[in-house]
Amino acid sequence: MNRLLIAAPLIIVLALGSITVAHAAPKPEAFVVNLFQRFAYRDPSPQEVTYWAARILDMTPANAEEHLKNWFFVHAAYKTTLDRTVTIFEVKDLVSLLDKGDITYQAIQWSLFTSPEYKKIKAQGRAGKNFMKYSPSPL
Repeated sequence: MNRLLIAAPLIIVLALGSITVAHAAPKPEAFVVNLFQRFAYRDPSPQEVTYWAARILDMTPANAEEHLKNWFFVHAAYKTTLDRTVTIFEVKDLVSLLDKGDITYQAIQWSLFTSPEYKKIKAQGRAGKNFMKYSPSPL
């Protein structure tokens, strides 16, 4: 009987704790905004929030992680090389090639460094000057 009296409150605490954890999980849209602010150093457009929130819910965690990693690599490559941000709609084919393993990170970097756009901004002294200067707006 004493074991039951001790076990019952413990079970209730564990059950309530799991409910609290479930409620603490962010909605996909908030998660996307947070990721953009932390890794892309900008706020996402409403279209990007919709795009990414749908993909996060439709993909396995491993596939979503790989897709996001590839997107943020491409974004960082554009920002550091060409001094500009990109939207997923500008580079989704490139990210898809990375997801499938049909192109390497090095090939993307090389294509950016040899592009006419890079040569132009390098001549202007702008190549990679503004990386990590984003200040996120409060949620």
